[in-house]
Amino acid sequence: MKKITFFIVLTFLVLIFNKSKASHIAGADLTYKWVSGNIWEISLTLYRDCYGIVVNNSESVHFYSATCSQSFSASVSKIAGTGVEITNACPTNPSTCSGGPSYGIQEYIYRTTVTLQPCSDWTIYWCSCCRNAAITTVNDADFDGIFVMATLNNTSAATLSGNPNSSPSFLNKPNFIITNNQTNLYNHGASDIDGDSLVYSLVNPYDEGPSPFNTNCSGNGSASVIYLSPWTAMQPLTSNPPVSIDPNTGDIFMHPTLGVRTVMAVLVEEYRNGIRIGSVLRDMQATVLNDANHLPTLSGIDTSATAYNPNDTIYTWDMLLGNTIDFDVFANDLDITQPYNNLILIYNNSIPAASWNVTGQGTPNAIGHFSWTPSSADVSSVPHCFTVQVYDQSCPYYGMQSYSYCITVNGSLVSIDHHFSNNNYIGNISFDINPNPAGEYISIDFTEPPIDGAVAELFGVDGKLLQCISLQQMRTAVNISELNAGIYIVKVTGSNGVGVMRMIKE
Repeated sequence: MKKITFFIVLTFLVLIFNKSKASHIAGADLTYKWVSGNIWEISLTLYRDCYGIVVNNSESVHFYSATCSQSFSASVSKIAGTGVEITNACPTNPSTCSGGPSYGIQEYIYRTTVTLQPCSDWTIYWCSCCRNAAITTVNDADFDGIFVMATLNNTSAATLSGNPNSSPSFLNKPNFIITNNQTNLYNHGASDIDGDSLVYSLVNPYDEGPSPFNTNCSGNGSASVIYLSPWTAMQPLTSNPPVSIDPNTGDIFMHPTLGVRTVMAVLVEEYRNGIRIGSVLRDMQATVLNDANHLPTLSGIDTSATAYNPNDTIYTWDMLLGNTIDFDVFANDLDITQPYNNLILIYNNSIPAASWNVTGQGTPNAIGHFSWTPSSADVSSVPHCFTVQVYDQSCPYYGMQSYSYCITVNGSLVSIDHHFSNNNYIGNISFDINPNPAGEYISIDFTEPPIDGAVAELFGVDGKLLQCISLQQMRTAVNISELNAGIYIVKVTGSNGVGVMRMIKE
């Protein structure tokens, strides 16, 4: 009898220990990056509630493919320097991560490399039990598991220029603090190094995960968490107007009206040539708190700082490639007391070739300037998106919102043609090309003498620079005999402006 009692007590203690051990994981995501051959780097990111116990030095990530009859696990190790706090508690009100009383979250990253044979249906996943008992929107959350996964098609159908696929990655940290009774805009900042098309959606967070993956996981006995009414995966918190997510940009709009602690999951799917080739999932816990501080805002592209219009963030760049796109975004805060209205702008660098500069960083008048010269490699129907996060310096937590800006680079003939429907040139420098259509030679003619130092550049419609000609006369002859028949663009640049004109070579 004593042995049976001891066994029952021991089993109970083990269950409690395991439950306690994982109950302070407040979020997770899992991504992969192609290295070479059949080798991929796997990254698991865990977000720890600092009120709980320490995380493990290693975790197990599982791999499964039904078509290839593959199933195995790999150990991922905590990388050096990980464990940084990512909640933005103000210095005078430190979080539990640094010995204070406020809610605090640390980020832990685990990595390894694995060999994955070409399969169309790889599922990569991590799971643990259990969630935080303080969650108020889910039934028995402290018995629910947490499960995140990524999918990968690494067959020849999913290659790009001979390279297998890498998953989208999250460039922005999760936002664990949401302000009640205010509009909250947030974006996870997913970016894809392969330039694949991304689609965003809110999905039901997992408990033990779907079959057959749940054999490695423990939880409350269901595939997904069960929300208490009226909350759902699409409405994980009480909001008026309702919570929404933009499927193209990933912008999440929330205007909460009730203080809750909830969980939500964002699925990012990637498509190439219309085929779904991969996905990643981020699961996160979020707390809605009351705060008298006004959240800072950002403008659209070169608009006033008084409001953010989502329509201003979709910017189509369809001018001649080689030109530069420049615009400003303006930060604003309704608070008038410093440092509450001292604003910081953070660019997520998802367009690495672009430049980002901030004037007035850390002041009420912060302005971000974006500049980018797209190349022919940037021509795509898939928009190039980036996000900017704006922070104030209020207490107990810095107010934060994130905004997305998307640029579509059009290099096709159609996108150039529409500029010539009513005019024979674009810009403020007027010139002519004779003859046009042309044979072996053309002349670039001006009605007024060109400005000293003016140059003409001859481009293909793909944006490739073919010739550069110095213009010092009213008429300049240009040999185009080596050009193939087709359509070209001539761009004239001087100190008084730019002119662009189409030329046809017969």
